[in-house]
Amino acid sequence: MPSQRFSAAFAAGATNDNILAGSIYEFMSRPTRVIVAAASDVVDSEIGVNFGARTMCQSANTTIPLEPGGVAGAGPDIPQQVVVDDIALPGERIVVSVRAVTASAGVRVLTQFTEVG
Repeated sequence: MPSQRFSAAFAAGATNDNILAGSIYEFMSRPTRVIVAAASDVVDSEIGVNFGARTMCQSANTTIPLEPGGVAGAGPDIPQQVVVDDIALPGERIVVSVRAVTASAGVRVLTQFTEVG
């Protein structure tokens, strides 16, 4: 199963509007199971995931899970820190946005892709 890892340090208030922008995984050509797992060093980091026009999780309401046991740089762990696990349809654009709200944060996101059709 192909996967893509993203890791970055964010200043307070900083945003990445789509961590998959420009990658081969940004647009789906076949029905694909997409798993998004995330981990952060601080409690107020947010993540949003859209499959085309479908909102899978809204960043204003979804905080990134904390690192397991407080070990910075270790995650994300599957299945404990999975934020989205769903099917993306052919032609849909996968958008994964991350934001550090009030404090600097180390954010790690793992996306996995498995064709199902």
